[in-house]
Amino acid sequence: MNTVVRIMAGSFATVVGFAHTALAGNAYEAAPTVADNGSEAGVFLLLAIGALIVIKSVATPKPSQDAETPADAEKSE
Repeated sequence: MNTVVRIMAGSFATVVGFAHTALAGNAYEAAPTVADNGSEAGVFLLLAIGALIVIKSVATPKPSQDAETPADAEKSE
């Protein structure tokens, strides 16, 4: 049974790989290069996300140990 599953999985992977290659080759075309024009939108987005992470870490208080939960189970008994 294990050999049958291995053969089926290998056959499926081969068919998928061939189909992927065939479709990728079929969709290839030499499109014209589009100039970036110095756009910095990606950098600004990355900086904005970083700033939000820093603000969240500063605004979130550090968790303190709960007074009702004992620190060590052996010491509380």
